[in-house]
Formats: sequence, structure tokens, C-alpha cells
Amino acid sequence: LSVLTRLLVIAIEEPGIPHPGRHTTLLGHALRLAELTPGTLSEVLRIYLYANATAEIKALTGLTVERERDRRVADH
Repeated sequence: LSVLTRLLVIAIEEPGIPHPGRHTTLLGHALRLAELTPGTLSEVLRIYLYANATAEIKALTGLTVERERDRRVADH
């Protein structure tokens, strides 16, 4: 459990999450300011994974939309 906690702290601090103001704990704390205890670990991990997954989906979707637009322009 301590290894997971340490890895999560490092992941939150170093690369961070996209749009940190949007992703907060139930008490409204930013992930960097949230206290990591065994009781809060699952909530912080859930928020971290959700924030990164939604950012990745948005990035992939944006690329797909741009590619489709470029194809339509090239066809004309």
C-alpha cells in the first residue's frame, strides 16, 4: 500500500493532471493538496485515472475530427 501511495504522489506531482482545477476531491481539494491516507487513496486514484483518461480521449477525438476535416478538404 505504501508503494502505491508513493507512486501516486509522484505521478500527481511530476506529470500532474490536465486541468487540475476541474478535478478535485469530494471536499473540493486539488489533488496536489489532498492528504493521502489509506482511506482517501482510492478516491484520489480514481480522480487521477479519470482525469488522465478523459484528457486522452479528448486528445484522440480531436485528432480524429481534424483528420476527417482534412480528408474532406483534400477530396474537393
